[in-house]
Amino acid sequence: IGAHAFYYCTGLTGPLTLPQGLREIGDAAFYHCAGFTGDLTIPDSVTALGWRAFFECSGFNGALTLGKGLTALSDEVFQDCTGFTSLTLSPGLTEIGDYAFSGCDGLTGDLTIPDSVTALGSRAFSDCSGFDGALTLGKGLTSIGDYAFSSCRGFASVTLSEGLTSIGKYAFSKCFGLTGPLTLPRSLTEIGDAAFQSCSGLSGALTLPEGLTKLGPGAFSGCNGLTGTLVLPQGLIEISNSAFSRCSGFTSLTLPQGLQKIGRYAFQDCTGLTGSLTLPQGLREIGYYAFSGCDGLTGALTLPQGLTALGEYAFSDCSGFAFLTLPDTLSVIGDDAFS
Repeated sequence: IGAHAFYYCTGLTGPLTLPQGLREIGDAAFYHCAGFTGDLTIPDSVTALGWRAFFECSGFNGALTLGKGLTALSDEVFQDCTGFTSLTLSPGLTEIGDYAFSGCDGLTGDLTIPDSVTALGSRAFSDCSGFDGALTLGKGLTSIGDYAFSSCRGFASVTLSEGLTSIGKYAFSKCFGLTGPLTLPRSLTEIGDAAFQSCSGLSGALTLPEGLTKLGPGAFSGCNGLTGTLVLPQGLIEISNSAFSRCSGFTSLTLPQGLQKIGRYAFQDCTGLTGSLTLPQGLREIGYYAFSGCDGLTGALTLPQGLTALGEYAFSDCSGFAFLTLPDTLSVIGDDAFS
C-alpha cells in the first residue's frame, strides 16, 4: 500500500481488514481515517510500516495487534489513535520510534516492552494515560527516550531491567500512579532532567547505583513519598538544580566525597531531613535556595575549606542549626543565605 494511498479518507467506516501477504504500508497511508472501528491486526507478512501510517485513526475501538514480521515502528505511526484499548507488540521488535503511540489514551492494562527492543524513542508512549497496570521494560533496552512515558498517569509500577544505561529527560514525569519502591538497575549511568518529576506515589528508600555519573535538573523533584536515607553515589561531582526539591520524605542525606557543586534548589523544602548535615571536602559551590526550608536539620553546620561561593537563600529557613563555621576560602555569601 503506497504512501498517502488513503490519506484523509474520513468517509471510510467499519473494520479494516488487511490481507495476508501484504508486505508494506507506506507513509501516511491511512492518515486520519477516523471512521474505522473495531480491532486492527497488522498481518505477520508486513515488514515495513511507514511514518504516520495510521496517524489520528481515532475510531478504532478494539485491540491493536502487531504482526511478527515487524522489527521497527516508524515515528508517529499510531499517534493519537485514541480508541485502541489493548496493544500486542511484535515479539521481534527492536525499535519503537518517536511518538509511535503518543496520545493513545484508550490503551489500558499492563504494558510489556519485549526483550528484543533496544531503542525506545522520545515520547513513544507519552500521554497514554489509560494504562493502569504494570510497566515492564525488556532486558534489551539500553536507553529510554525523552518524555517516553511522560504523563502516563495510570501505571501502577515500573520494572527497569539490568542493561539500561540512560533514562531520558521527563521520561516518567507526572506518572502520578506509580507506587511502591523504585529499583534502579546497577548499569544505569545517566538520569535525565525531570525524569521522575512529580512521581509522588513512589515510596520507600531510593538507591542510586554506584555507576551513576549524571543526575539531571529536577530528576526527582516532588517525589515526596520517597523515604529513608538518601545516599548519593561517589561518581557524582554535581547535584543539579532542583534534583530533589520538595522530596519531603527523606530523613537523612549522605553526600559523595568527590562532590564539587550543589545546584540551585537542589534540596529545597526537604523538610523531613533531620540531624546533622555533613558537607564533603572539595565542595566548591552551593547554589541559591539549595537547602532552603530544611528546618529539620540540626547541630553544627560546617562549610568545608575550599568552598568559594554560597548562593542567595542557600540555608534560609533552616532554623535548627545551632552553630555555624565558615571557611577562609569563602569569597561570596549571597543575600539572605542564612535568613
